[in-house]
Amino acid sequence: MIRLSGREAGSLLSKVTRTQGADPISKPRRLIRGRVVDENGRCLDEVLLVFLPGPGSYTGENMAEIHCHGGEAVVAVILDELMRAGARGALRGEFTRRALLNGKLDLSRAEAVMRLITAASREQVLGAARLLGGVLEDQARRLKEELLEALTRVEAAIDFCDEPEVSGMLPESLDRLCEWASKLQSSVRRVAQAELEVVVAGKPNVGKSSLVNAMAKRPVSIVTSEPGTTRDAVRAGISLHGVRVDLVDTAGLGTEDTAGEAAREAERVAREKVKRAGFLIWVTDRPEEPRPRSGAGMPPALFVVNKADLMGESERAEVVRAGGLLVSAQTGQGVEDLCEILGRRLCEEYGPADGIPLTSRQEEALRRIRKGAERASSALSNRQPELAALDLKDALSGVADLLGEDVEADVLDRIFSDFCIGK
Repeated sequence: MIRLSGREAGSLLSKVTRTQGADPISKPRRLIRGRVVDENGRCLDEVLLVFLPGPGSYTGENMAEIHCHGGEAVVAVILDELMRAGARGALRGEFTRRALLNGKLDLSRAEAVMRLITAASREQVLGAARLLGGVLEDQARRLKEELLEALTRVEAAIDFCDEPEVSGMLPESLDRLCEWASKLQSSVRRVAQAELEVVVAGKPNVGKSSLVNAMAKRPVSIVTSEPGTTRDAVRAGISLHGVRVDLVDTAGLGTEDTAGEAAREAERVAREKVKRAGFLIWVTDRPEEPRPRSGAGMPPALFVVNKADLMGESERAEVVRAGGLLVSAQTGQGVEDLCEILGRRLCEEYGPADGIPLTSRQEEALRRIRKGAERASSALSNRQPELAALDLKDALSGVADLLGEDVEADVLDRIFSDFCIGK
């Protein structure tokens, strides 16, 4: 399907197509059978045509569609004729961007289009469809009304503090507002699925590759008895609790005598993967081995002790006491439990699998809304209405960012640069 949008969409359609009887311009919103012709009137393809006059279209402008056969050469020659007639190629996401600028979508719903296109599981489709359906927009606008009401009362109490009729204007509590903001934040998926990597790391020869193969239920990485077999980051897509993630096998870490340039580069790549992971599985085959340090710059992690089939009862008990997970990639012991726990932890860290999927920009806007409301509530409790007013304004600014009100052009450029051509 080839789509046109703009004031001249109808006239361009008429220039390159011919119909018998009714034409799509006189019969809008109906599929009309016709032909695409070249400048000499020769038929290029038998097609279906439809004209969608603005503002009742996806972009809010006049739109036209040509439903043609799908061969690459057919599409190419039709596009050539449209360019010759005066059209130009669309930019990435330009149709959705025009819909945004023409008031057909708010920014949260425009970004939902991309989330729906890139969805990799049923749960992701459900979350993106809720976002596209305006769930986030509706809740954000309710929050905006509540924030405006609270701000109006606070500012009235400040400006007319000596007037008896406004003595009761100051809100006693913003608890409901804070609860709404918290509930909205807990309903989102706080990371794009394509960005989430579960990195499997540890020292050489502890069974990382065998564990990746067992979790993926297929041979992903080469497994031998020799240490240092894995020289690059090897990935496999798996589904956990409806969450589609990339399971990444890495080279061994922590060796002091890494020999050879390739081995050193493999360890460097592994360390970079660990730093940027959405989640880390640290694998060892010794219960007494210390865990990697957690803190700033380190992802959430699970501590997994492999080769449980080779351990005695005392060693197993030591792992359990230390809070580790016992598995055996060789026999499959504990692998299903590991996948179950990992799926739960991912939902705890990043939100429900079918949650509303947010970009980092939207997540930051939600955080500003919640923090602003909480600070305003605290200020009111301390009888500091001036501070409460500032915090409420900051929360309102977060709502404006979430909805895309007064968003700058360079922000839109970054958002729509991830879209595909024709959407």
